[in-house]
Amino acid sequence: MNFIGRISASKSLMNRALVAQSFFPDLEVIGQSEAADVKHMTEALAQIGSSNVFQCGEGGTVLRFLALRLSREQGEFVLEGSPKLFSRPQEELVHILKQLGVSAVLDSSRLMIKSKGWRPQGDTLLVPCGKSSQFLSAVILSAWDLPFDLFVSPQSLGLSLSYFKMTQQLLMNLGMNFKHWDHDFCVLKNQTISKEQISIEPDMSSCFSLAAVAAISGNLLLSDFPPISLQPDHSFIEVLRVMGVPIEISNERLKVTQAEALKPVSVNLKDTPDLFPVLAALCGLAEGESVLYGAPHLAHKESSRIQKVSELLSKIGCRVEEREDGLVIRPPEGSYRRNFSFDPEGDHRLAMAAAVLLKSGLEFDLLHPEVVEKSFPEFWFSIGMKN
Repeated sequence: MNFIGRISASKSLMNRALVAQSFFPDLEVIGQSEAADVKHMTEALAQIGSSNVFQCGEGGTVLRFLALRLSREQGEFVLEGSPKLFSRPQEELVHILKQLGVSAVLDSSRLMIKSKGWRPQGDTLLVPCGKSSQFLSAVILSAWDLPFDLFVSPQSLGLSLSYFKMTQQLLMNLGMNFKHWDHDFCVLKNQTISKEQISIEPDMSSCFSLAAVAAISGNLLLSDFPPISLQPDHSFIEVLRVMGVPIEISNERLKVTQAEALKPVSVNLKDTPDLFPVLAALCGLAEGESVLYGAPHLAHKESSRIQKVSELLSKIGCRVEEREDGLVIRPPEGSYRRNFSFDPEGDHRLAMAAAVLLKSGLEFDLLHPEVVEKSFPEFWFSIGMKN
């Protein structure tokens, strides 16, 4: 691979900024993304006031953010999506909406909401965060211009706390004010935006997928790369350095070149679970035992990622030990295996992990490579495997 260019805007930050823009249409969001999740969010928000049925595709952020956004409006709304989306933890939405005086019914393929706007039923909104911090992000993203102070108490907040902090910092950059008491906080009433525009950073998860391929096969030069980022996944830079990958950042450019050999690592992924599949693939090619831990919430992503990554690495001959919060990965005792098939089961990051192995020279059949369209439609073209 030899890639020179820039990466599309972060889909996570884009979807958060788009929710803010839906409250304040004069806000200019600078950045582009062809990710399916961003397309679904853009189309859904544009339909507010003209439709009561909204398509979420397979986007967890789309469903969760949109549910809270629509609940600010008066009316009846139906949010539809794939069976896989609704097989993930979503019942927390019903619990949150009930506390806000909003009726919600969830089944295997849709969420039905009946709302007269937010009418809190208690002094404090209790938000379950044990499986995902996205529910907490969804609440504060739609807490603009409330006629009351909103007191929020996160429950079991710890996993993916960094993604919530990313949401909160984005909103603070736009002008939202908070009062804090340990993990509890208050969104003050009558919040309004203080910015006319917001620029969205490149997607760090996508940058990592390209950097990982470059680390084992080629070169990468990314422009407009921020030395400091709102996105927790920016930490991939230090992980690659520990693995012995030549990597440089200067003048907002990221340069990655192929490593002579990959060193094993021990990485706590509590705050960066989205790095897990691609990082695990790199660890499968490293010269020694790697330990990836701290992320039991991987079981609630687009697939049960610990199990599926273990399956992929076992197929190439790695000795893999599954743990509740991650994997222990050892290289094969002999040569790597080839000539098998692997189904990412709709998980875009598993397909990218498989791509790292394919670019290392291993040969196998990756089923449904198109699943990368969820977050990074240009991925295969960027690594020189498909146009």
